[in-house]
Amino acid sequence: MKKILLVAVLILSCVAFAFSQTRPRLGVLSFYGGTAEEGDMIASLFAMQSALLQNFTVVSRTAAALDAIYAEHGFQMTGLTDSDTIATIGDMLDAQYMLTGSTRRLGALNLLIVTIINVETFELVAGYYRTYGALGEIIGFLPSIAQNLADATLRHQPGRDSLAIVPFAVGAGINPDDVYTLVQILSIRLLDTGYYAVLPRTSAVNAAMAEHGFHMDGHVSAENMALLGMAANARYVLSGMVSRTDVGNMFIVQILRVEDRSVIVGTNRDYRVITEGMGLMSEIATLLTDEGARTEEQRRLYEIARQQAEARAEMDRIAAEARADADRIAAEARAREEAAERARLERLARREERREARRERMGPLALFFDDEIRRSQSIRNEVEWLSFFFCWEAGGDGSRGVGSSVVPILIPSGIYFSPVPYLSLGFETRWTSLSNGNSESLRGAAFSVGTIIAVDHMIRGFANALFEMGNFGSDRDGIIVDGVTPGFDMGLSFNLPTDMLEGVSLNVKYRCILFRGGRSFHSVGVGVSLRFRTVVRYFELVRDLF
Repeated sequence: MKKILLVAVLILSCVAFAFSQTRPRLGVLSFYGGTAEEGDMIASLFAMQSALLQNFTVVSRTAAALDAIYAEHGFQMTGLTDSDTIATIGDMLDAQYMLTGSTRRLGALNLLIVTIINVETFELVAGYYRTYGALGEIIGFLPSIAQNLADATLRHQPGRDSLAIVPFAVGAGINPDDVYTLVQILSIRLLDTGYYAVLPRTSAVNAAMAEHGFHMDGHVSAENMALLGMAANARYVLSGMVSRTDVGNMFIVQILRVEDRSVIVGTNRDYRVITEGMGLMSEIATLLTDEGARTEEQRRLYEIARQQAEARAEMDRIAAEARADADRIAAEARAREEAAERARLERLARREERREARRERMGPLALFFDDEIRRSQSIRNEVEWLSFFFCWEAGGDGSRGVGSSVVPILIPSGIYFSPVPYLSLGFETRWTSLSNGNSESLRGAAFSVGTIIAVDHMIRGFANALFEMGNFGSDRDGIIVDGVTPGFDMGLSFNLPTDMLEGVSLNVKYRCILFRGGRSFHSVGVGVSLRFRTVVRYFELVRDLF
């Protein structure tokens, strides 16, 4: 009896040993995303789960052990989601499967993602994710996660069409970590459909991108996508991008067949925050793999396109009506303006006809009855360049003499300016030589303000009040202050009629200067005036000559 028991124990021991040798080896790597202690703790908790221990020979590696491997081979911690990197570490551990994952903070919650990679085929064979509050909550749900992962790994069947997951393009203002998380969850959801063999072969894809010199910028050609699929040894390629929109973010995804570079399916969804986007990944995975869902999606997109086309047509119709109304209003406004302008021109023409008829009837006197002509001629913007006069004194010793500008030719004898019609402002210079038994020379200048009125096209009359300043002599005291005394002048200005002398006038004027004691000084003279524009024209002629 004892011999029989001994034999039975030996047989059971051999069976148990043989079974332990046939169980596949599962490497468990430290989780990344949190602290090294948290990553080691989660990995150790998974390595202790009975669902894994009963079905696998578990080989656990903490962060401290991984550091040496990563330092030796130049890996990055983010490589723990890359099947190429995970497979390399699995070869080092002599494991058939590798379990790894990550944690991430999402507002008030945390996200746990767990995946199992087939070391030989680089396939994602199992995956699971869920949110949790405090770290201690993980202990409560780890047994169910481990059981799901073990069941999915053991029932996984090879031979399905391979789908390479390539890096997504990330638009401006989008958090790359959000995109990375959403693609991981979409990969797990695609695996759950059982439609594809999912290959997250990031290293192989990055190497192909570096070799061919392009980047995932949202505008990668189908030819380049096919190159990435061939580099990942996949029949299909899943690619996409996430971009900013007016209402939030848009997740765009498509699947391309490597063989003929054709897009077989694609879709897009809008979301505001990452948790909302996570909830859309199951729907997107179904749309990418289920024929009925694809048909429904195409119908939905067609309906959206139809509604958008109708909305655009309605907007175009409204815009066309608005443009037509605007054109009609503008045309009516132009017609009113043109009618008003024609009426104005007709009134002006009738007024001009009446004025011309009056000119013909009145002859030279027409100027007195035509305010517009009189106003345009009643200005005095000119320089008096030559001035000669005969003078005499009344109430004194009867002195007589002649005078001119201070320096004839070089200095003007007067400058006059009309800021408005009928008003004249001026400044005059004067040199006078008197003879009353003793030779006497006087020099002075005067400011003038007065009026100028056109008699006709050729003649203007002027009158000014003067403020005379100069060396009057000891017996000719100024009335205002010493050396300053009032006066007045008046005269006529004749426009010379020849074309060569256009803008040149001949002035004839009488002047009276008042002194204390009832004495006064009188003069009659002539001068030549040039309009301002005539002076400018003469200077230009002289400049051109020299």
